[in-house]
Amino acid sequence: DTAGAEEAARAVLTHDPMNKPAMATAFQLAQSRGDFTSIRLPLERAIDTNDRSVMHLNWMAIVRESEGDLDAAEQLLRRALEANPDHGGSMANLGAFYTRQGRAAEAVRVLERALRLERDNLEARVNLATALGMSGRYAQAIEEFETIVANGHQSPGVFNGLARACGESGDSAVSGEYS
Repeated sequence: DTAGAEEAARAVLTHDPMNKPAMATAFQLAQSRGDFTSIRLPLERAIDTNDRSVMHLNWMAIVRESEGDLDAAEQLLRRALEANPDHGGSMANLGAFYTRQGRAAEAVRVLERALRLERDNLEARVNLATALGMSGRYAQAIEEFETIVANGHQSPGVFNGLARACGESGDSAVSGEYS
């Protein structure tokens, strides 16, 4: 009952804009629709209440990026890391943002730090493998993707990334195994 879940989440957020489970529910539903307009005002209220709430800053960064405001999205992610410099999720999000913007070298630095702090951060590892591949560091990208697979995370996206890194490195035989 997604409509009921959204209605309940909105009711909670009306009284408590900082409620993370309710915000997570509302955010996920908005994201699944591909329309963040319904979540923007509740996020603004939450950030007005606590401008150092790491999760709310991350969620708002995603909203702002979807609106095409890349400068604001980056600033929100940086603010989240100022509030908690060791937050692996924020580093993974900032690294993914840099990767999407073609800033692979910056992404690699952020994501390597994320993995030094949280070795099992799957999102950071996937983003790192992608950024390494984008920067032409195929052997390292392959190693990261193989680590992901060895840890039991076998999704089409991971295999596609691995196949691409193998192919770009000139190993078309291995690339064909994963594609």
